[in-house]
Amino acid sequence: MKKIIALFFVALVAVSMTFAFEFRSVGIETGEGILFSAGADINDDLDVYARFGYTGYFGISFGAQYRVADLKISNTVLPIKPGAQLGFDFGNSHFGFTLMGTVSFSYDADVFRAFVRPGIGLGLSTYSYYSYYEDKRVTNTDAYFAWTIETGVAFLFK
Repeated sequence: MKKIIALFFVALVAVSMTFAFEFRSVGIETGEGILFSAGADINDDLDVYARFGYTGYFGISFGAQYRVADLKISNTVLPIKPGAQLGFDFGNSHFGFTLMGTVSFSYDADVFRAFVRPGIGLGLSTYSYYSYYEDKRVTNTDAYFAWTIETGVAFLFK
């Protein structure tokens, strides 16, 4: 019975969190591949996003960013949003995981947003292949330094 109550509580928290988001944008991103993204606002300064697409394999990632300052150039204001991004890639005998720190710079023009999001972090990749030399299936796991410069355009819902 305790497990059912705990599971019910976790489900209730998850459902209530989905209603805390205000769906804000959809877009297309490049950098690690071609990805479709959806963004939501939790409040004026905290944004979350989810992405999926082709990154060499099927990729899906989630991120959050918090506006800490605005960079004013002439009459243009560029919000500076540091954040974190968690990504997964999987495909033909491959699974990859990355955790990156990012900084987003964006520009809004009416209903469109253009942005650049550089990021650095760490990744872990595992893959397997059949070695004809050893006559068996071989699995390799690698840790690596991950970096990216992502760009994108999003349509904003106002």
